[in-house]
Amino acid sequence: MLENAFEGTFSFDQKSLTLQTDDIDAIASLGFESCDLSLNKKVDVSAEGCSFIESIEECQADYDVISIEDRFLYPGKRTDSMCDPSGRPTERGFQMGAAQPLEVVAEFQNGDFLENGDIADDGTLYFTNYFEKALYAYKANNEVEEVAQLPAHPVAVLVLPQGFLISAHNIPFTESPDEFTASNQLLQLTTDGSVQEVITVPDARFLNGMTQLPDERYLIADSIAATLWVFDPEDGSVSSWLQDELLAQDPSVEEFRPGANGIKVVDNTLLISNSSRGTLMKLPLTGSMPDGVPSVFADTGPIDDFMVAIDGTIYATTHAEAVLSIDPNGNVSNVIESGCDGCTAVFSDPASPSGDELLFLTTGNFLEGGQEPANIVRLYLERI
Repeated sequence: MLENAFEGTFSFDQKSLTLQTDDIDAIASLGFESCDLSLNKKVDVSAEGCSFIESIEECQADYDVISIEDRFLYPGKRTDSMCDPSGRPTERGFQMGAAQPLEVVAEFQNGDFLENGDIADDGTLYFTNYFEKALYAYKANNEVEEVAQLPAHPVAVLVLPQGFLISAHNIPFTESPDEFTASNQLLQLTTDGSVQEVITVPDARFLNGMTQLPDERYLIADSIAATLWVFDPEDGSVSSWLQDELLAQDPSVEEFRPGANGIKVVDNTLLISNSSRGTLMKLPLTGSMPDGVPSVFADTGPIDDFMVAIDGTIYATTHAEAVLSIDPNGNVSNVIESGCDGCTAVFSDPASPSGDELLFLTTGNFLEGGQEPANIVRLYLERI
């Protein structure tokens, strides 16, 4: 077999031809003149075949070899006997096109709002569907299953040894602001998705991203109250952990954008995104307490949630069309400029052997009036 190639078998359910020229000599050179073809009309040739294209009964599959080089896809150079495994090509054929960097691995309906997620030790991605009030699981074989229907609209989810912790709104953010901001709560779920406890957080105004502190308490960003709350599972209490102006929304931005949004603890540092201010902040930690105040690490423009790769690169979603990267020095660049479709959260793909593949959640640009489905999308960094 060709070097750096793999076998590909293409089975046929139907064979059809569409004639795209009326050049008689060209048609005759291909042996198509006796097949009753018409210009620009699709004709089913499954039963009888046409010229060198055999019927499905005679040839049920093409046995090919496929190679990828420099992002381009190459099938094998065609032989006269590719209907049999022994006829697989031994030479590379023509270039078909660049391997695409984006792949939809799970599709939901337009109007679904895939908001946030967390990856379990077994590689399962658990993620929330805000308007559907549901928790889902995505597995490495592209299998998606519903884990739980929830009593409130879930925002962020953390996978815990004893189940799940979810920040939630009893009233969705698309409803009356007064009702919505008074409806914040935390949901504790068992491993099978059963709701174990509902903890109301009356002082919160927009619970959003969450992360675990070293002492096994949990921080929750509040996108309106300029506050990070801390949840102690030992006694079920929720209290203010930090208040700071950099966590607040930018008063000069007229449209609604969340303030403090995504949060992550990495190497004794708390990272916080602020969608409204378009910043990514750092806050040093001493143990599980703040050591100082937040400072701006990168001016990103509006970003949502983010992840930190092994090499220190931060990948961030924008709730727009782009995915960003922020290097350890705070330099910001586009990973992709389109195709994000209102993306909300990004993760390292557990199924990637190279570590060069990401997964991100989208909303189908629902809030912007988009008609696209909400998706889980795989991003191949090596194809960019």
